[in-house]
Amino acid sequence: DRGGDWSSDVFSSDLTPLNLSNTYFANAPLNQGVVPLNDSTALYSLNLTYGGASGGYYSSIADMRTLGRAILSSTLLPAPLTRRWMKPHTFTANAATLVGAPWEIYKAPLTERNVWMYTKGGDVGAYSTNFALLPDYGIGFTVLAAGGDPFQVKTIVSDIVAAIGVPAFQKAAKEEAESVYAGTYHGIDSGTAANENDVLVLTVDSNPGLLVSSWSINGTDIVSAFRAVGDQVRLNPSGLVSKKGTKEGWRVVLTEEPAVDGAFVEECVDWFDVALTVLGGVGLDEFVINLSGDGTKAVGVEARGWRVGYEKIGRAHV
Repeated sequence: DRGGDWSSDVFSSDLTPLNLSNTYFANAPLNQGVVPLNDSTALYSLNLTYGGASGGYYSSIADMRTLGRAILSSTLLPAPLTRRWMKPHTFTANAATLVGAPWEIYKAPLTERNVWMYTKGGDVGAYSTNFALLPDYGIGFTVLAAGGDPFQVKTIVSDIVAAIGVPAFQKAAKEEAESVYAGTYHGIDSGTAANENDVLVLTVDSNPGLLVSSWSINGTDIVSAFRAVGDQVRLNPSGLVSKKGTKEGWRVVLTEEPAVDGAFVEECVDWFDVALTVLGGVGLDEFVINLSGDGTKAVGVEARGWRVGYEKIGRAHV
């Protein structure tokens, strides 16, 4: 089937690095594709090199999967360049649709938070394609349609996949987070001895990130102090990961339920508070979660700004 249109300065015509053996810009073998009616009617034999500037090509589900995984893992591009590439460039009159380069960006069908699908569509002859990536979950999907009215088929199937798949992705992510991070952590004195006066309990609920349901330092209940002013303490990933993958950066976020309605009151402004308070060059909101060697279990937490560390002793459930 046919892939989408790609910016030629980002997607090279060299298919070797990812070994895209079923991707062609011309002369795609007839026995490797779906050909409605015949190749001339379907435009299967159309030479796409004339559209090199838009990056049109013939491809397969397997190759599109390889390409998507490479983008999400920054296999060919440095991670900062990938993140810059996958950003909207402008808005549209529809609040659920943004425009990127080359992305068509749509809001995923979730009510409790904004998750964006970075997609690229392609259409020619009897073929229509939708390639979608969800960086928030590190996943994606591809729909290749061929035959009568392939655009409608592609659109409907994509909607069904998004409507069913995205909530399932979120549920799976919650279950994975609960398995990896949730639990009770005891403080460590002098880097070795356990300190039962220092306790950190992380749980997973229906909201983004991790809920800090209990947190004490030297016997002082930190969570209760924040709750007294209406704040809930949560941990959100910062995206920083050590080279070996055994340390992850997280940030404390204080969330407050608005008391009244209003355009400004209801807006999420938590990002204003990142590193708002700094002690000794380290933000009080800066946390590091230490993972096991295989990266599948959290074994400890460092509250860097508070100069305290915790080791995991058990699991917590909401």
